[in-house]
Amino acid sequence: MKIFVTGGAGVVGVPLIRMLDARHEVIALTHTRPVPGAEVVRGDITAPGLGLDTEDMARVLDGLDLVVHCAASVDFAAGPDTLHAVNVTGTQRVLDLAAEAGARLVHVSTAFVDIDPPEDITGGHATLLPGQYIAAKRVGESEVRASGLTHTIVRPSAVAGHSRTGEITEYQGVHSMSRALLRGSVPLFLCAGYARYDLVPCDVVAAVIAAVAELPDAPATVWATIGPNSFTADRLLEILDETFDEYGLPRRGPRRADPEVFRRLLEPAFFDELRPAEKTKMANLMSTVASLFQADPMPTSLGTIPGAPQAFSTFDAEEVMRTTFRTVIAREGMAQAPAALDRKEVMV
Repeated sequence: MKIFVTGGAGVVGVPLIRMLDARHEVIALTHTRPVPGAEVVRGDITAPGLGLDTEDMARVLDGLDLVVHCAASVDFAAGPDTLHAVNVTGTQRVLDLAAEAGARLVHVSTAFVDIDPPEDITGGHATLLPGQYIAAKRVGESEVRASGLTHTIVRPSAVAGHSRTGEITEYQGVHSMSRALLRGSVPLFLCAGYARYDLVPCDVVAAVIAAVAELPDAPATVWATIGPNSFTADRLLEILDETFDEYGLPRRGPRRADPEVFRRLLEPAFFDELRPAEKTKMANLMSTVASLFQADPMPTSLGTIPGAPQAFSTFDAEEVMRTTFRTVIAREGMAQAPAALDRKEVMV
């Protein structure tokens, strides 16, 4: 099968191409970054014809069976124009190419697309605005469904590093949050204790996409998520303490409090007295946490798609968080790995 992949140099694209290239002819679109393991064409996801010259376009279209659209902007601070250009216009450009080739499409969206965007309870101090990202991805999905193409929409939740090694091409939101928690720079974690964090490894997302790619009658929507065995905010903070103990570090994790505490006590007591930069930092943390931690577990398709990974147990889900903490500790040089740990499995 001949497959064209966008976003091949990205967090999901890199492990996906490793899986697909062994069995299929793969051509990857990239803007500037190298894409290991695939034939590459250079272009621009937002440009007509994806910015491909005539020769490269002909090479892509010739005998093309499947398009896997992974390219996206996940930058909550990018602003609505950039997010629309990449996540909506870019999707339209990919749809045009797939239609010209008569190819099936696998579109990678987000599992958060159906949630209501969280409000900025600080009154406008946040610069990380997940609602703008969610809105753009929602429109992108609508474009796919209206295209008339045979398609599957894959919805990953928050993406972590490789399930065994923690390896990832670039830090994601979970890594930035983990670094702040490990450094003790988050004094208060404003989140309901029962709220769930659905964190899925990048190689699991890639394996779901690869399975869908090889399944001509795949469902219209597939959830690359942990689902009912995702862990809660309270359990996340317990895993953090366990990680401190594992590395012989002092426990410096935050206290957890319900968001209502901010409105009722913290905002009038001290928030208004903070410097603007401190207000923004706190507002961004609250906005990000509010978007990632959900009251109800997400659906999951793990264990239901032939060739895709099986459903995660509670232990498996928690191990993803442990591996993320260990990866950040190793990359940031926060501590030596405990003797009982195989360093090959925590370094990136």
